[in-house]
Parts: sequence; structure tokens; C-alpha cells
Amino acid sequence: MTFPIQMTFPIQWSWLQVVLVLVAIAAIGLIISSIMSLTVKIKEIEILEDEEGRSYRLMRRRRHFRWHHGIWGLLLLVGAMLILVVSVAIQSYLGFTGEIKVATVRATAITNMPHTMLVNLILYDQNGQEMSHGDYSLNGDRWELNGDVVKFQSWLNFFGVHSGYKISRLTSQYDDSNAHTIKPISLNGGDEDFYNSIRNKTWWSVPSVMAVYGSAVLEPADDVTYDVFMDQTGMSAVPEKSS
Repeated sequence: MTFPIQMTFPIQWSWLQVVLVLVAIAAIGLIISSIMSLTVKIKEIEILEDEEGRSYRLMRRRRHFRWHHGIWGLLLLVGAMLILVVSVAIQSYLGFTGEIKVATVRATAITNMPHTMLVNLILYDQNGQEMSHGDYSLNGDRWELNGDVVKFQSWLNFFGVHSGYKISRLTSQYDDSNAHTIKPISLNGGDEDFYNSIRNKTWWSVPSVMAVYGSAVLEPADDVTYDVFMDQTGMSAVPEKSS
């Protein structure tokens, strides 16, 4: 599958998800086994005579419903189906709620320089490894981190497919409503190609894509370190707990 622009498309799996998939496979096996146990093939031999009076044997095979296995087979079938439904629901839930740490941000207002802040930004890859680390001077009172999101069809959550994403821009906002100069900083090549692909409807050539959109987190320059996460729907910023 070819995507219009370069983004990160994580596949998230944990030991619990592996166990749930194995349980689902076992449940499918139980369903097949319970259905097959309700009937059995039996051989019937019938003695016939031809026109000249000579006898011959005709062997027939047919399925026979075993009533004494019916109740137990039905209980096994229902139980296996419940196991399958529950395991699929849990696996889909785990896939839907999966989140990835994509950045750490700390913004500090510069003393004696109103509406100016120093932003320390660390970006991480999908495995939690540091990709880049930099300090940026921005005008404004609040920092804003922007990202691009590609959301897939919900059924792909069962297979651990996470929404695609890219952190694309660091910018800022002011507390007051007066016109101010803002100079956004492009990250990872910016988001121009992403929005061009939306305008050109390029993403709709990929059947598994449900939606494409921008996402952002906005926090004050309060000298607090924020961990930024990407989940299946977009970005969120969580203050680090003091040790």
C-alpha cells in the first residue's frame, strides 16, 4: 500500500493482545469443532438385485445427527462464540485506546521580555527513541504543537493498526486579541504536502482510510514539562508529575 506523503504508521502489539488473538483463534476452532460434533458420517450397505436376479451391495454414506451430543454441542457453540466476541471486543478496545508518546515540551517565559518564551522540544519516534532535541525562541504567551493525522477504519484496531501521524509545526498564540507577529517553525518537512494531498483527494484512493485532518495541543508558557501523546483520534498534552 502506497501513501501520498511520508508519515509514521505504527503497529501496536502487546503480550495481552497476542494472547487475545490466540484465544480468538481457539474460539473459532471450538465453534467448528462443536458444529462438526453434532453430526457424524455413517455407512449404510443395502443389498439389491439386478434384472437377472443377481444380488449386489450398494454402500451409501450419509450424515446422522447425534441427538445425545446436541445439547453439549450447542453449549460449546454458545460458549465459544461468547469467547470470540469478548476477545475481539477487548482487542479492538486495546487498539482504539493505544497511545504513543511523540514529544516532550517545556516553555519558559523570558524575564523582562513580554510575550517571549523559550521552548525546549524533544521529538520521539514510534518506539519512544529520541529523534531530535532543540530550543526555540517564540513570540507569544502559549506554545502550540501541530500534527497531521490519518485515521483508519475502526476494524483495523483489532490488528493493532494505529492512526498515522506526523508532528509538523511548532507555533504560538498570544493572550490578548491584538494583532501580533507569529513565526511558526516547520518540523519534519512541515504540513504543506499533507494539506495539498487533502485538497487533491489523494487519500481517498486508500480504501482503509476513514479521515485525514490536523490536530494540535496548546498550553501556556508556565515552565511546566508536558508529555505529548498521539492516540487514534489526535494529540493530547499531559503535564509531567513532579517526583
